[in-house]
Amino acid sequence: MTPKQSMRISELDKKVSDLRSDLNDLEFRLKDQIEFSPTVLDHRRQNILKEEGLAPFSPRASNVLLSAGILTWSNLARQSRRRMIRLRSCGQTTLSEFTERLAERGLCFATHEEDPL
Repeated sequence: MTPKQSMRISELDKKVSDLRSDLNDLEFRLKDQIEFSPTVLDHRRQNILKEEGLAPFSPRASNVLLSAGILTWSNLARQSRRRMIRLRSCGQTTLSEFTERLAERGLCFATHEEDPL
């Protein structure tokens, strides 16, 4: 093998190595996008709530419950409407959804004005 051929092979090896690295980076970013896509996240949220017996709720309602750490029906029923409406992304529609689901189970929001500890 001539020095020129050896140099060319070395250059090609470097390019192959760079392409493999780029491919690994792309795979990592793609996995990251898939793991955190809205559809995948929605399924994960619903699964968490389902495991705790609090499903199915709309994605927005699920987000409100999870961000507030409310994972059981009894915990939801201990909350006041006032406290729930103060939570981020919890508007009248989401509050109505909670109220309906609680009523389906013979429960309702707490009537106390103070927030539970």
